[in-house]
Amino acid sequence: MHANRAGRLAYAMAITGLLFMSLAHAQTQTKIYKWTGTDGVTSYSQTPPEEGRSRDTQVITVETLPLEQQQAARRMLAHMQGKADAQAAAIRKRYAQADQNVERALQDLQRAESGLRHGSQSVGSDFIGNVGGGVRLRESYFDRVARLEAKVKDARQALDDAYAARNAVR
Repeated sequence: MHANRAGRLAYAMAITGLLFMSLAHAQTQTKIYKWTGTDGVTSYSQTPPEEGRSRDTQVITVETLPLEQQQAARRMLAHMQGKADAQAAAIRKRYAQADQNVERALQDLQRAESGLRHGSQSVGSDFIGNVGGGVRLRESYFDRVARLEAKVKDARQALDDAYAARNAVR
């Protein structure tokens, strides 16, 4: 008698476990199919068996469980839903942070490009006169443009990194 009770308990726990997994995976899918295959093996699934490959197909839902198991299943489902909601909120938060990082990197790139456009225009102090009356640019002009180009390059890399980080958010 004790073995029979343990077997029923194991059966009920297996059914409840399958039910929890299926409902956690897709809340709208509340059915578990139980069938005996043509090979005599009992199977459980969220989808019905293929035509001609089973016999004695049963549909199990929360409502078909005994009252105590229904209550336990509903509590477990509520707990699982709360956990899923918390995980979804954490993912949304990571996406929002990644989006902010992308936006910040994009603004930095725009500022760097604007700085390069304006900084590469020569001004009077960038020129040095030659003995023959001509002028040439000072070395400080080329150094300034090189620094501004390096800032643009770094800003582009930071933007690429921010996009990669956002794509990696799960």
